[in-house]
Amino acid sequence: MASLQTMPADPLPLGPAQPEPSRFRALVLTIFRIFGVDRAIAYTLVGRGWSVIAGPLTIVMQQVREGLGITNEVILLYNSDTAVP
Repeated sequence: MASLQTMPADPLPLGPAQPEPSRFRALVLTIFRIFGVDRAIAYTLVGRGWSVIAGPLTIVMQQVREGLGITNEVILLYNSDTAVP
């Protein structure tokens, strides 16, 4: 008689492999838990942080562009085949 093959006692997970959690992520999650920061608050903080960084960066980049004498018309002429009236 043929022997029956059984499934292993601990089957492999079916989903994609999960990487080992990093120490940095664990530290951030611990700090968030201590201060009572949930996912919604974390997303809000990231958005506000982005605004704090992007606002001044936009101003600096505008000053650099104006300092180089690059105007919107020059950019449009460079990027298009037709002349701007």
